[in-house]
Amino acid sequence: MMTNTLQLYRGWESCQVVISNALSSLTGTKERFTFCNLLNISVCPTTEQAKNFNVFLYNSLGRAVTWNVRLPVSGVVYTVKGSSGDVVPSEVTPVSNFTKAVRRDQGAAERELIFQAEIPALGFSKFSVQKVSVQERFFTKTNTRTSPAKMENKYYRVEFHPETGLISAIHNLEKGISLPVTHNFYWYNASIGNEDSVQTSGAYIFRPNQSTPLSL
Repeated sequence: MMTNTLQLYRGWESCQVVISNALSSLTGTKERFTFCNLLNISVCPTTEQAKNFNVFLYNSLGRAVTWNVRLPVSGVVYTVKGSSGDVVPSEVTPVSNFTKAVRRDQGAAERELIFQAEIPALGFSKFSVQKVSVQERFFTKTNTRTSPAKMENKYYRVEFHPETGLISAIHNLEKGISLPVTHNFYWYNASIGNEDSVQTSGAYIFRPNQSTPLSL
């Protein structure tokens, strides 16, 4: 009996072959494409080990999008270039302890390379990444927030508080409308059951032990 997991895996493998052939045809190259299936937990052996590699990003939407790309790496400094050869701003940050706990022994990258990518509608963008040789002692971990003061495209501009990193304002550039924003992150403490019900809070049951959320 074939399990759903096995069926999904085989379908995934078949789709990767189709995508690889399509990219080869569109780019006019015969590069060997590697898919980072565990990128959501900062695991990708190719980006962790290679000194130079190309990144292809595909946009399946009918509109252009801007994505923040995060790649697990072992180096300290990298140069990222777009398809036209222009240098794309990037930074390297430590992988969070939470991410390390989730991935367990599936990856060993201590850092992530982060850069912003623009991908056309129903198309792809190519980026070249090159590791810069810098001694490890020049890399110092810091807890200082490096959130950008603002992010924008041709439609909106979002401003961030310089100390907290939280959104402070949103601007509609087309209509000239600006809105101040105040927000925060909250969480609920899970219930372990009580005299009214032994039902605990879990994956499919949201049951906090109080109605008031707690601020992070």
